[in-house]
Amino acid sequence: MQILKSDGKGIEAAVEELKKGNVVAIPTETVYGLAANALDGEAVKKIFLAKGRPQDNPLIIHISQTEDLKKYAIPNEIAYKLAEKFWPGPLTMILPKLDCIPTEVSAGLDTVAVRMPNHPVARELIKKSGVPLAAPSANISGKPSPTSAEHVIDDFSENPYVSAVIDGGKCQCGVESTVLSLCGEEPCLLRPGFITADMLKEVIPNLKIAEAVLKELPNNEKALSPGLKHKHYAPSARTVCIKGLCENAAEYVKNDGKDKKTVICFAGEEEKFPRCKIIPYGRSNDFEELAENLFDALRKADKIENEKIYVRIPEINDELVNGILLAVYNRLLRAASFTVIDCDKAVNGLVLGITGQSGAGKGTVCKVLENKGFIHIDTDKIWHEIIDFSAPALEEIFGKITDENGKVDRKILGEKAFSSEENLKMLNSVAHKAIMAKVSEIMDENRSRGLFNFAIDGAALFEAGAKDICDFIITVTADRKSRLERVKIRDGIDDLRAEMRFAGQKSEDFYTENADFTILNDDLTALPQKIQHILAKISKK
Repeated sequence: MQILKSDGKGIEAAVEELKKGNVVAIPTETVYGLAANALDGEAVKKIFLAKGRPQDNPLIIHISQTEDLKKYAIPNEIAYKLAEKFWPGPLTMILPKLDCIPTEVSAGLDTVAVRMPNHPVARELIKKSGVPLAAPSANISGKPSPTSAEHVIDDFSENPYVSAVIDGGKCQCGVESTVLSLCGEEPCLLRPGFITADMLKEVIPNLKIAEAVLKELPNNEKALSPGLKHKHYAPSARTVCIKGLCENAAEYVKNDGKDKKTVICFAGEEEKFPRCKIIPYGRSNDFEELAENLFDALRKADKIENEKIYVRIPEINDELVNGILLAVYNRLLRAASFTVIDCDKAVNGLVLGITGQSGAGKGTVCKVLENKGFIHIDTDKIWHEIIDFSAPALEEIFGKITDENGKVDRKILGEKAFSSEENLKMLNSVAHKAIMAKVSEIMDENRSRGLFNFAIDGAALFEAGAKDICDFIITVTADRKSRLERVKIRDGIDDLRAEMRFAGQKSEDFYTENADFTILNDDLTALPQKIQHILAKISKK
């Protein structure tokens, strides 16, 4: 990749690359874009290949003067009024397209998204190249957008499809352009940006805001604009948005049980999150500052070895929904796959670990707790659901354990894993990490829906580190004969395999000594009363 200066020579070199049908990363006032000749379908394909971008995600074309709008689209009166007020600038308009626009640009739609950037380098490059430039954000698809040439280099320095980047310094806005559809019965805001809904309503009072701005786009619905996909702008580590009072957010993060945590917080909150990597991204009430620094903060977090990233997110209300905060909120929702946790409520939730030897009746206890409003998370069931994804790692340890379809043969795995203590440790090294990652994901998703009480069921909760995320641990015990019969019936195994499984587990004393409470599962009719007795004790603590 050539790194070009933003002077005349750099622009001329970039023009030559574009004329060859190559892709050049360019600065704009919003974010850096991967640019190619928008009238050349083959050149545009290189953008998709470089980014790993889905083919059903349309691109925006960039022009250098308003007069060019009618060359590529069919503008209406509103489009010209908006162009007069906001162009050049970070506003994209979706209009019916002309036939000169390739399907690669429009993703098969009969519309095209057009904007005129307000960056002198971008404008000069478009003008000298003599063609509109298709230019989505210059990042790997789904990852945080780039607001500096360094970000582009991080993503594409070794990418064969990107020929050059023009270093135009840091982007001014920090979030992508506002996208407005003018093709429906009423103008509709599809993606918020620096041109806010309030500003647009000065020209179009009947502006609608699409539900997809703050909600997930249904799987079967076509994306009419860039940035509408479910997960977008996201670091590699699981990312969640946290809202509420700072002290409650700090308490939630502290108790979430992750060893490697990064918190993207508001300026002034840095000392509130001990033992975490901290990245402030602006004052909580300065929404333009948050927008400008957002993607840089997400990229910094992505360079840290994380198990989880938490992003402090401002509260949004009817008054703020029409301003720049909507753009910040929209990007963060997608970075976190729409997982937003209200820490003011979450810190009052209750997480119970239900453990004990196989066949003791942990699932039965959890059924009673489900009737009391708890979300039952069965770690055995999780392992059965995700075990096939762990097959490569398991076969490195145990050899061939899969069938002709690549599915794990659980009986073979069980025989090998439970044949020695060392083998069991190696199985657990793979299983525990995968299971706890899924447990965390399930809890986050439910908390995002306003559900905060959980019962995590598993025989190896202590070994897996689940105690770190549980408020209390309850051990369930039962006599050996009852446990043996339950395991044989439940798992379809014989006495020998059941005994092998028992031999690989901790003793009953281990469970009872390490738990906060113990329930003897010897009478099903008395079980609800025993559980209620424990919950009453917990409520007094």
